[in-house]
Amino acid sequence: MRHCIQRSHGAVSTAAQLPSRPVASPARMLDRSRSSQSVESSSFRQRIVKGSVMPEDRTEHNAVQASKFSKPSTIKVFSNKLPESIEKKLARIKLACIVNSPPDLGPDSRIVDVGSGTGCLIPHMQARGVKDILAVDLSEAMLKELSDRYVTVGTLGNDLEDILAVDLSETMLSILAVEVSETVLMELSDRYMTVGILGHDLGVRTWLGDIVDVPMYMGRGCDAVFMNGCFGNMHSPRDALLHSALLTKPGGHIVVSHPMGRAWHRKLREGDMDMVPHELPDRAALEAMLVGLPLRITEFVDKDDHYCATLQVPPAYAFPSGAPPLLLEGPVVRGFGRGSRLLAVPTANIDPFGLGDVLKSLPLGVYFGWAKLDAPSNFASADNTVHKAVLNIGRRPTVNQGDEALSVEAHILHDFNDTEGEKADFVEFYGSKLRVLLLGYIRPEMRFAGGLPELISRINIDVATSKNLLDEAELQALKSDERLTAPWASEE
Repeated sequence: MRHCIQRSHGAVSTAAQLPSRPVASPARMLDRSRSSQSVESSSFRQRIVKGSVMPEDRTEHNAVQASKFSKPSTIKVFSNKLPESIEKKLARIKLACIVNSPPDLGPDSRIVDVGSGTGCLIPHMQARGVKDILAVDLSEAMLKELSDRYVTVGTLGNDLEDILAVDLSETMLSILAVEVSETVLMELSDRYMTVGILGHDLGVRTWLGDIVDVPMYMGRGCDAVFMNGCFGNMHSPRDALLHSALLTKPGGHIVVSHPMGRAWHRKLREGDMDMVPHELPDRAALEAMLVGLPLRITEFVDKDDHYCATLQVPPAYAFPSGAPPLLLEGPVVRGFGRGSRLLAVPTANIDPFGLGDVLKSLPLGVYFGWAKLDAPSNFASADNTVHKAVLNIGRRPTVNQGDEALSVEAHILHDFNDTEGEKADFVEFYGSKLRVLLLGYIRPEMRFAGGLPELISRINIDVATSKNLLDEAELQALKSDERLTAPWASEE
């Protein structure tokens, strides 16, 4: 009865974080075999947290998971057909309920199935009409079994012999500091690929790796992410939720479930904490885990034989509980000079000291909304109107050169020009007043292991997301909010 009870979920090595075939090359299989044997026989370092035994090294943890779930005996258990009576019970009472947790799934939906194992959820997804499914798992053997059953389209764009020496890996793009848009990738695919490469083909596809390493072009804009029977196995459940939230479109859902329930899972964990380092969280623990994430609980079921938490990325990334837009106002001050110089994203920094308790109520991260600058008199009249903006509140962990102070950085999506038509530098606005009306919260502040290229890529996604959201009629109406348009207070 472990077909859909406990599944693996993530990456094996640095190489496995890139798209890869369900069947590895002999050399890679040999490397993995050696790695798995050495890891599984060792007691790798762990740190203890409440309800968890947290492995310190993600690659090592994932290698242990992959090794355990790739054993032939395990594959056999997951692959054998269950007795009909048990299959019907699971389908009727548990698995079908899990897949039915997000509303409105259908033929146009895109799903990421994390810890997919041999694909026990796929028939239930397909029964709802879903055609586009990305199966993510650590175990190559599991994905091979799943592929034999369900895959009908190109796997992941890892069929490199069909790419004609065009390297589209995110690692290579980062090394070259080149950003390739999805439009460019699609054009390359149309010209050179004989198999699906971008994860947009309808059908079941596979991704060998950790959910936190699934690239944006593979899963971004999905309607739902499922984590069934694998949440306790993950190196960092919170990181898995964060990356899943980044993949999920506003209004989409993430479902964390276990068909045997939390009590059964706790006993399983007690028997093997290497395999299951984390308990399934009760509602209070889950609420604490979600602090700072753009997620909210819409349904929570915690029964003796059924656990299912349904989370939602708020529509339009709206603030929780219908909280109204929040206004930040203050003088433009000197920042750290990196916006234009390093990131090509000029920012106007608001003095955080004047914002007082307002900042204390906000998680560090990326917001979007409307901004109005009291531009100098020698600038065009359009510069004094309301413009789209992306705002970061935080300490810039990717580029922070020490114990740098918190900053409030507004990237105003407008080209400022003086009356002579010359493009302005924000240095000319120091001391000018700036208002930003925050309408939503996109993501927490993050440290990007890939450095500046990865940070810049994410900033571009944040900017594009903000532009699109602010085009919606409901948010356009807030452009005339009287708090933004009120006359500027005269200088004393």
